[in-house]
Amino acid sequence: MLFRIGTRHIKIWRVEENRSVSPSKRRFALDGTPQPAVVQPILKTLAGRNVLLGPLVEATFTAIAPISNHKAIVCTERGDVCLLDDSEGQKLVKLASTGFFVTCLAVDVESRRIKIGGRKGRLQSTSMDELLSLSPPESPKSFSETSSGHDLCAMGYAADSLVTVDSNNSIEISSSNPDVTNMGVQKILSAHGDAVLGIGLLSLENRMDAAFFTWSANGTIVFWDLDGSSKGFVKVEVEQVSTGDDEPINQCQVVRATKNAAFLVTGDKYGVLRVLKIVDPSTHECELETRAHMSDIQDIALHESENITMIASCSRDRTVQLFRLLLGEWVLTQTLDDHSASVCSLLFAENGEKLISCSTDRTIHIRQLVKKDVGSQDVIAALPLRIITLKASPVSMAACFADQMGNFVVSLLDRSVAIYEIASGRLVGSFRATDSEGAEAVVLDALVMGRPSSIPGRPTILAGVSTTDKSVRVYDGITGVFLDREFGHTASVTDVALLESDSEEKILISSGAE
Repeated sequence: MLFRIGTRHIKIWRVEENRSVSPSKRRFALDGTPQPAVVQPILKTLAGRNVLLGPLVEATFTAIAPISNHKAIVCTERGDVCLLDDSEGQKLVKLASTGFFVTCLAVDVESRRIKIGGRKGRLQSTSMDELLSLSPPESPKSFSETSSGHDLCAMGYAADSLVTVDSNNSIEISSSNPDVTNMGVQKILSAHGDAVLGIGLLSLENRMDAAFFTWSANGTIVFWDLDGSSKGFVKVEVEQVSTGDDEPINQCQVVRATKNAAFLVTGDKYGVLRVLKIVDPSTHECELETRAHMSDIQDIALHESENITMIASCSRDRTVQLFRLLLGEWVLTQTLDDHSASVCSLLFAENGEKLISCSTDRTIHIRQLVKKDVGSQDVIAALPLRIITLKASPVSMAACFADQMGNFVVSLLDRSVAIYEIASGRLVGSFRATDSEGAEAVVLDALVMGRPSSIPGRPTILAGVSTTDKSVRVYDGITGVFLDREFGHTASVTDVALLESDSEEKILISSGAE
């Protein structure tokens, strides 16, 4: 049985047994050779039936969970708990009332327990047998209740644990003890509580003892390990200018971290660039706060070596700003304004000797970083080296590695991906970002390029996100062959990162604005 609830209707589909296929007459070609028999499909589209609602015709249904092949528990927004029985004709019977707005429902068939969640984190638990034996409808004494404060959005059983998701985007894993008041929380996977705008990787050894970090629009940066546990968070100031509207305008756009997470660099929609020094997981100091741009900061690139540390930022104001850490202070080295439109992506290449930027003016600028000694100090400048003209506006860039280190990859608005050589600006290859059927080409954002595998036959991973179908797509970065895609977000996908280990294991981590 398949069940579906709508705002004010319930529909049932029944999966029929496989139909027997009549033997078909054997056919022969003109030369007498037998032709393969036509295989008749044994499956057909299921015909659904609407359930007669009776006294609940005005109810708004919010949750449903099957308890057998012919029965299901259905809840309404006003707290009605009903039994849907299709074994001998359709019956929808009200069993009890929770007294609060119901948002989700979970059934543990083995222990025969039912848990009902709702607004403000209210959670009730009861025995399935006692609930089904109630007549007339009442609130059973076996209902035990707790409250956590945040609205429960979804819940379900995984092995011996109950997993709940609340409106604060937090995931709580609890033991499925029949006594809800002593459920024993095993783990709480906290979240931002706001739209997650990006994700970044950290080096193996870092001060936060984390694998990656995510950031949200309100300026919260959370550090995570691969088990999904939070290792700490940093709150970045996001100034708001009063405009009379309820919704905030400013938001944290970009966050980048140095190799050992000693510094975090952030950029917001007002063009403010901040450099935060991380002392420990709970303490940080702001070493630089400057209005680097007049509009949104679109991207930030970092370069670290033994002798030099640099930051490059780009913005909708068509400029690229180059900062350098000099004698313990961050200094603005150069302002590059040779683009005629918004600059959308940046990267340092060839061990920091090149700075590459792409813009919606359909150009990619490659600059040579040169150093000259002036007195007791050295001066660094980015000099124009080459301009690549594109056939469409670029969206995102990523550097290549290993034997492809002299190249970079860029995605375009015409739904194609191109690979260019840094030394000559020559187009090495390009492909359309299609799926396995050669259709549904999409624009790829947040490109990330993997390292070539040492195992023969293994592809070089190129991943990106598509806001068209809210998917994460994976391609062979050399040939452009479509490998896979994943739909794991209910809202737009904002960023993706590729975590690689020495054992050739590759983990894709994506963020979304749910």
